[in-house]
Amino acid sequence: MSFYQKFRRLHNCRHHCTILLILVLSFSTRVLCQQSKVSFNNHTVSDGLSSNTVFDIIKDKYGFIWIATEDGLNRFDGINFKVYRNKNDDSTSLRANHITVTYEDRLGQLWIGTSGGALSLYNRKSDA
Repeated sequence: MSFYQKFRRLHNCRHHCTILLILVLSFSTRVLCQQSKVSFNNHTVSDGLSSNTVFDIIKDKYGFIWIATEDGLNRFDGINFKVYRNKNDDSTSLRANHITVTYEDRLGQLWIGTSGGALSLYNRKSDA
């Protein structure tokens, strides 16, 4: 057998081994992906959410989930909801109940935007 024939045979073997390896890895990742189950928990007004109409959701650096709804801002700690709403006689409350957007800046401050165009800053110290 000539050098060229040996080289060609070795090249073909490497080529087939590479294809086989790709197939095995491809199959194994599909099997691994199919084994993990994904489950979802659904929360509604019956669980304490202020409204089933949600406009925005964020997770802050403290682990709280903030949910902007058409009827207030909801803070979810993984178990319970706390609802923040406008109080007409309280100047430190939200300006409106129809919350459209929430944003946490790089300092960890939570900003809340309402449908009326107002912007509120959540005070973590006073929880208001």
